[in-house]
Amino acid sequence: MRCRPLTVLSIPMVLVFIACADKDPVSSYDLAPAARTLSGAPVAASCDVPGCRPGFGNITRAAPPSDQTIPHLDVLPTIDGNLSDWTRMFSQAQLQQRDFVSTVGDITGDVPKDDQRVEAWLGWNEETNMIYVAGRVFDNARGFNSAPDDAFTIFRNDDMEVYIDGDNSGGLYSVDDGHAQEYVMSTSFPRAVLLIAETDGSGGVGVSSAARSRDVAGGVEYTYEISFPAWNNYSFETGPGERQVLQAGDVIGFGVVFADYDSQDAADASAYHAFNALNGMVNGFFDADAMPDFELGAPKE
Repeated sequence: MRCRPLTVLSIPMVLVFIACADKDPVSSYDLAPAARTLSGAPVAASCDVPGCRPGFGNITRAAPPSDQTIPHLDVLPTIDGNLSDWTRMFSQAQLQQRDFVSTVGDITGDVPKDDQRVEAWLGWNEETNMIYVAGRVFDNARGFNSAPDDAFTIFRNDDMEVYIDGDNSGGLYSVDDGHAQEYVMSTSFPRAVLLIAETDGSGGVGVSSAARSRDVAGGVEYTYEISFPAWNNYSFETGPGERQVLQAGDVIGFGVVFADYDSQDAADASAYHAFNALNGMVNGFFDADAMPDFELGAPKE
């Protein structure tokens, strides 16, 4: 079913951000709620589902990543936005440009490398019971809204978005059924923003994130790092519930997206230049079935 275009899609009771008030480059959380309102593009093929973002649908998916294993990290990275820990541990990023497809915006399909070039490193650790993600982006133009340090509008910036379904149960998730989560982070707001609402900030316990940017030839380079737990239940009313115990051999739902805006006006209007999604997944921000499967690798003997 194809949905009609909408001018404004307002979902304050369905998708609710959590964000901390200050902006230290490395964070543990002190969170407060914020709502997402979106406008300016046609809605997705599944726009009748609460929580749908505009503009997504009918995109050819990338080939599955060549390695859908999240390796066990015997040495933990420092979450500071400096990716040298990752480049020492791995000869190359696990996820490359070829694994991503833009699902909405001025560009749909493969994004030219001279426009936006992305890569991501993945890991997990049995002792900390955490997932670790690092991302690096080349972008030919900065895109931040007119209030770039406002957590309420973090999604209207060049950003990295990470999705997790720890028990891989799939299905829709929301403030009323938070069995999966999304984190969003930007260099303008380095502390990650949790998409599932909570009441007391405890859902952010143990989560760390950092982001940096620097000018490079032809554009800007962004680097992102985040570590986070997986929750099997996360409620707007009660906050976090059961935490998933991660084990080697488990298969989880996981996704990562790099959003790209090319101007402040476009960012203010939520008018994406590209939304470069792992495996071209559509609506992973509220439908865990859209997340690719990844197996947790075993620790070294």
